Amino acid sequence: MIIKVEDLNKTFGSFQALKNININVKKGEIYGFLGQNGAGKSTTINILTGLSRPTSGNCLVNGYNLSKKFDPGDLHIGYLPEEPKFYPWMTGFETLRYLGSTRNKDYNKKHIEEIVDWIGLTSEANRKVGCYSRGMRQRLGIGAALLHDPELLLLDEPSSALDPEGRSDVLKLILSLKERGKTVFFSTHILNDVERVCDSVAILNKGNIVLEKPLNDLLKESNIIFNCTF
Repeated sequence: MIIKVEDLNKTFGSFQALKNININVKKGEIYGFLGQNGAGKSTTINILTGLSRPTSGNCLVNGYNLSKKFDPGDLHIGYLPEEPKFYPWMTGFETLRYLGSTRNKDYNKKHIEEIVDWIGLTSEANRKVGCYSRGMRQRLGIGAALLHDPELLLLDEPSSALDPEGRSDVLKLILSLKERGKTVFFSTHILNDVERVCDSVAILNKGNIVLEKPLNDLLKESNIIFNCTF
């Protein structure tokens, strides 16, 4: 398992955001983390990225125990927050070069051009990011997450608030990540997106995992048609 979470808890004061959750993500799959806004999806992703520490429980990512001291850079992951923020006066190309330099690695022009082409922003690479649509910023965020060629990508609501065309573009990118041998863990409240791209799914409700199964098994057993949102 590239991600293995056992009895994970997270509390903020007297509020328990996550309650003994268990997650198992296989290498090379697309794993959908489904739940309403406020269910605890972003809290979980913050723990998986090393941005937050669990209150209790075991959490392994790429073999690293997140309950112990570690450097988040060692996890070899790519991360897309729900609303990625970029300097609006930079172009898309400049943004990727700058983000690469923050890890003391100057990615060459060819490498950046390959990423820009793959995320579908070649014609927009020299435009200022402040002029980008939200869908274009999401694609740029995925490009930033791919800079150091991670094995695992954690995407927080990557298609949220996008128009149908933007959602379709992001989902195609997610599928192509799997084709490249990547593992993708993404949170969403959009049921149709899960049906379109996921191999496995977990449903989170008020901090509890109420279901975790391969998507095909879930569809066969429950005869659910994923055609709406939470």
